[in-house]
Amino acid sequence: MHYRQEIGVSCVLAICLTFGSEALAQPRDNFGYYTSKEEGWYFYKDPRARKQSLEEPPPPPAPEPRPPQAPPEPEKRPFSVPWLRKKVEILRDNAIEKPSDENMRAFLYAQRLMLDMSDAFATAGQRVTQADPYLNEEFRVPSATFARRGMLFTVEKAKGEILKSLSSRGGLFFFFDSTCAFCDAQYQTMQEVQRETKIPVKAISLDGRPLRGMGRSEFVVDKDRAVFRSLDLKVAPAVVLAVPGTNKEPAQYLVVAHGAMAADGLKDKIALAAMERQLVPKELTDIATLQQRGILKPDDVAQIKAGMQDTDDPQELVKLMTQAIQGRLK
Repeated sequence: MHYRQEIGVSCVLAICLTFGSEALAQPRDNFGYYTSKEEGWYFYKDPRARKQSLEEPPPPPAPEPRPPQAPPEPEKRPFSVPWLRKKVEILRDNAIEKPSDENMRAFLYAQRLMLDMSDAFATAGQRVTQADPYLNEEFRVPSATFARRGMLFTVEKAKGEILKSLSSRGGLFFFFDSTCAFCDAQYQTMQEVQRETKIPVKAISLDGRPLRGMGRSEFVVDKDRAVFRSLDLKVAPAVVLAVPGTNKEPAQYLVVAHGAMAADGLKDKIALAAMERQLVPKELTDIATLQQRGILKPDDVAQIKAGMQDTDDPQELVKLMTQAIQGRLK
């Protein structure tokens, strides 16, 4: 009995040396009943639990279908205008840095493509312009010599009528300074304009002295330049169109010119100022501005913006544009 105990101790020591002391702490399968006796015999366990654990897990849910991919952006579509614009710059830089035959040929072909596209664009524009009278400048202002000459004659005649109508409604203030280098020449021009248009001219001296050849009774003095400053004038000579007020309308003072001007240019300025302030009949204004017929004004553009429903619809844009141009041709 003593011998058997020694053998048992020797075996324990051998196990510890071989597997470590943890081997004694772990229960063996042969002693499972003693360590788990509260669970009963193995056949008392429900085999369905083990069967369920051995079953394969449910398959993962199917991935959601991907939405259809949007078309590439214009700058990323090969051979689109934005794409080609960027590509030409890259190919050009490559050819400059390394002017090999391959790099130069690639750049020149890309440039050739852009030029061909530009030519097609210009050809289409000419075709549409020739077929559409609202886009054709020949319809608005003829370029034929005989037609253009007749139109200009009609315009000049209407401007003469406008100046003639102003002769009975207002006059011109001519501000000058006796030391001014251009006031003498402008005074001669003012006399010419007065003879042709019959518009009275009142000469006003800023320094109290007359111009050469001017009598004392031919001018008045603007003391301390009070009137000159009130009209926000800057330099002499200066010309102002003065229209006296009425019971319904106040007096109007329209600055026509700063500095010396020729007679024809001065008359155009006077007529333009009168038309802008609506001092002449509309019939004369329409004829005098015949060259501007069909040209849209800021008010027309604002009306187009207000009526635009879909800026991406070219037909809607053309419709609104033609309606506005028709209004300017009436």
